Amino acid sequence: MGFLYGSMITWIFLGWKKIPFSTQKDPCLGISIIVAAHNEEENLQKFLPSLLKQNYSKYEVIVVCDRCEDKSVDVVKKIQKWSPLLKCVEIFFPEKGFSPKKWAIKQGIAHANYHHFALIDADCYVGPDWIQYFASKFVSEKDLVLGLGWYEKKKGVLNRFIQFETFY
Repeated sequence: MGFLYGSMITWIFLGWKKIPFSTQKDPCLGISIIVAAHNEEENLQKFLPSLLKQNYSKYEVIVVCDRCEDKSVDVVKKIQKWSPLLKCVEIFFPEKGFSPKKWAIKQGIAHANYHHFALIDADCYVGPDWIQYFASKFVSEKDLVLGLGWYEKKKGVLNRFIQFETFY
């Protein structure tokens, strides 16, 4: 079983290595970044500035504040004053048959201006080339692009376990 698992991980890693990274500065592909946020006031304060300072020219950020009871909406609206790229959508309950997060994502897509989407959580951090890298993976033969999110490395056994389980 261990050999099979190791072989699969190696196969995935080698596949990633074969994916070319486009060095094109801007393929003019519009990307709508959708952030479903439920009571993420503190995370949004840290995360949104990095998301709004991308080395990419054609994107928008849609934060869907999902049933927020904290000041998440206020944080987004405050940042929205200095960034025309940012939209705030506030929802108060999911439609019947939808989980809250899926309903929030659906609402983000409904408010999007572009036909390509990147979904990300508010407790993440992205570098300045994140959208460029993401957009470079959209080619005519691909319908879906998946990304991997690593946990921040910290000292401790618990963090190592979280790192391992996330990778697994």
